[in-house]
Order: sequence, then C-alpha cells, then structure tokens
Amino acid sequence: MARFAGDADHCTPDDVYEWLVEAHAGLDDEASQRLNFRLILILVEQIGAPQAIRDAIAASSAALADPDLSAMRREIDALDDRILELLERRILRSQATAAAKAPSEASLHIRPRREADILERLTRRARILAPSVVEIVWRELMGQGRQAQSPLGLLLCASRNPELFELQVRSHYGSATPVAWDPDPVSALERAKTEPVVAILQDRPAIAGSGPGQFDTIRDRAGGIVGFAFGRVAPEDDPAGGGET
Repeated sequence: MARFAGDADHCTPDDVYEWLVEAHAGLDDEASQRLNFRLILILVEQIGAPQAIRDAIAASSAALADPDLSAMRREIDALDDRILELLERRILRSQATAAAKAPSEASLHIRPRREADILERLTRRARILAPSVVEIVWRELMGQGRQAQSPLGLLLCASRNPELFELQVRSHYGSATPVAWDPDPVSALERAKTEPVVAILQDRPAIAGSGPGQFDTIRDRAGGIVGFAFGRVAPEDDPAGGGET
C-alpha cells in the first residue's frame, strides 16, 4: 500500500472526530463497520511501527475500562456543533427552495403534505428517539424553515381555554410562527382569504362558506382533535383533499 504524504500541521482529536462523522454520514451499521475496519488497516500501514501500534491498542482498551468523561463531553460538544451546522444549512436550503419556486398569490408557503411525509419518514427511521420527540423537534424545525421562506401568521379563534389552545397550535406549527387572535370565526376565515395567515378554529364551522378550505387538524398528545386549520394551500399540497386528517 502506498504511503500517504504528510504535512507539517497537526490535527486535534476534535478534527479527526469531525472527519469521521462526515465519513459515516448516510451509512448503515454494516457499512460503518466496514469503513472503520478499512480505516484501521490503512492507519496501521501508515504508522508502520509495531510498538506504537501495540501501545495504541493498549491505550484504547484501557479507555474502555476507564472512560474519560472529559473526552465524552468533547464528543458531545462536537456533535452539538455539527447538529447546529446542519440545522442552519437546512434553513438556508429552505430559503433557496422558496426562491426557486414560482411566486403565487393564490397559495401560502405552507406544504402540509410534504411536512406530513417528512414526519412519517423520520418517525419510521428513528431507532432510539420516541416518535413524540421526533415530531416535536421536526415540527419546530419545519416552522423555522417555513418562516425563513416567507412570513406566515396564525389567526386563532377559540372560546374555551385559549391559553391551552395556543400552546397546542404552537406545538403543531412551531414557536417561530407569530400568533394573533380573532374572536369571530367568520372574520377569521375571511381574513385567511387575502392575508398571509392560517385561520385556526377551535370548532368546525357549521356551514362552509366561500373562504379557504380546511387543510389540516390540530391534535393533542392523546390524538384528539382540538382545532381545524383553514388556509390557501395549493390543491396538490392538501394532505386530505380539504377534509379531516
């Protein structure tokens, strides 16, 4: 095996960890194990000194028996830095996606079908996180991304326990989305026809008017319906064809 050219600079353990995280991104467990095994063989070939290799193996074994808490904390800090970087890259990508779309006055920058698909996919993919945690984190993240694309407001109308209702709506659309109130459901629906807002009603209107259609429902943690969302979404983005979800 050819030896790699070195340089005069020295890397830190955090540098190496970041490179490893990037190399393992998107790999399943089996592929990650193959990568690790191949990397070990290459590094052994590059080091070449038997005693140095034996010392490294002994030090690694000792670390397993007596874990270094400071090293673990550095690893957590590196992961947090990487997570923040990825989150901000996602926001920038959301902005670029919005810029690439054809502007439309007929519909808002909200993609209920896309958001539902993301939550379903990630919930299935999660191996450690509970589905409720995945939903909380990504609803907040999608709310941030939505606001980065185009400002959107929530217009709430509720007569029963309004504080709890607002918390339930915010958990669904994220804390970045501004909230306003309108005590009249008819007025709220009329405003949703022309303003950049989604009308969230605690009760479904008895008679459907000429306002925007219902495209989503708000549920509590037990799955019960607590509100109904009305707004100008494109027909292809409606997860239920205007009906209850």
